[in-house]
Amino acid sequence: MKVSDIMTTNIVSCTADTPLSQVMGKMKQNRIHQMPVIDNGILAGMVELRNILSRDLDPGSAKAKTVMTSTASILPDVDADDALKALLKNGGKALPVAEDNEVLGLLSETDLLGLVTSSEPIEDVLTKSEYAAPSDDLGKIEHIMRYNNVSRVPIVDKGAVAGVIGTLDLIDIYMKGKERFRAQGTDSGNKDKMPVYKIPAGAVMKPAVMINKKEKVSKVAALLKSSEHVVAYDMGTVYMVTPKDVLETLLHQNEEGVPVQVTHLNEDLITEAKVNKILTECSQRIMKLDPAAGTMNIYVETHNGTGDKKKYSMRARISTPKGLFVAHKWGWGDLASVAQDLTDTLEKELLKKYNRDRTQGKKAGESRKG
Repeated sequence: MKVSDIMTTNIVSCTADTPLSQVMGKMKQNRIHQMPVIDNGILAGMVELRNILSRDLDPGSAKAKTVMTSTASILPDVDADDALKALLKNGGKALPVAEDNEVLGLLSETDLLGLVTSSEPIEDVLTKSEYAAPSDDLGKIEHIMRYNNVSRVPIVDKGAVAGVIGTLDLIDIYMKGKERFRAQGTDSGNKDKMPVYKIPAGAVMKPAVMINKKEKVSKVAALLKSSEHVVAYDMGTVYMVTPKDVLETLLHQNEEGVPVQVTHLNEDLITEAKVNKILTECSQRIMKLDPAAGTMNIYVETHNGTGDKKKYSMRARISTPKGLFVAHKWGWGDLASVAQDLTDTLEKELLKKYNRDRTQGKKAGESRKG
């Protein structure tokens, strides 16, 4: 699957001179945290809500270029797996999809959540979250967000999750000015307004979507597509569930390799660990080359040599939709080196066959066009 198959083409963007008040208005309306900056049809950078909220700026007069940062982009024909890795490495919530600096779309965490099908329990990827009380002020909320590099903070009251505050929930407050703001529920006739950082969290928090730790990852992914306030709570511990938590499970699935069956590997633990690592990495590359490949069977033979050295012989055999592939290597003293030579040889044979078939298929397609 390619990026072009899952990206969002209805791009919400701004220019470098767009006032931040308009930028945040679009973010709130579309429930997005990042927005590409496009000038004259060319990608200029990215604006992140988190960066706006961390600055003491007048949203009416400050421009997008004030907080704009450079951004990586991806091509539309990149594999979804590689795009997922790029997004997680980037650390943002979205990446522009561009070609020759022309923005064609946007790939977000939400777009990738649709690829998650795991039925494993979400508890395997949950991380404890720092939380606040309804009486804590927004100064503490902002500190938690900044210190922990998070965009959502759960609010706990009397041993239960009472709500969540996310960066999108802070937009209205920021838009009314960072100097002073009247908290919800106060007497409208009271002329005194409190500083923003003194507003209690309970006046701003939104309802949480509660889940069980045993919930399936795929179900949690579906919930995150409609709400970013998903929380798990267990025995006094709070877990704020994020799209990245779920997407990392997809990355782990993609890192799995074809099954490996090893026969007669009877060495010390360190040697066996080295050999198994080499075989696992090979199996992952084969899985990426052809997910339909069968079990990789490995046979190890040990022969008595001269002195302390042993002679090792290793054979590999794997069946794929394109045929049966075998490899055989031997060497003295270092079994890990023999294993590396064996997997290198096996992979070369596989790549030779697969690349040849792809080239022939491409030529056949070109001849038909001609």
